[in-house]
Amino acid sequence: MKSKNTLLKLAIAFIGITLLILAYIIIVDALQGHVNWVTLLVALAEGSLLSSLIKMLQDSVK
Repeated sequence: MKSKNTLLKLAIAFIGITLLILAYIIIVDALQGHVNWVTLLVALAEGSLLSSLIKMLQDSVK
């Protein structure tokens, strides 16, 4: 069970970093006047996955 929690924490950290990078890209593109819908869609999917993994980690701790 402990190794599963460790893997979940690593996945959460990796996806969080990826989401921060995507947010930076989206902000820079928006400042330049471009809208990249694919990047926005990927960021939403990453956010949803991050939320699910955090909920899964919270449920496994209880």
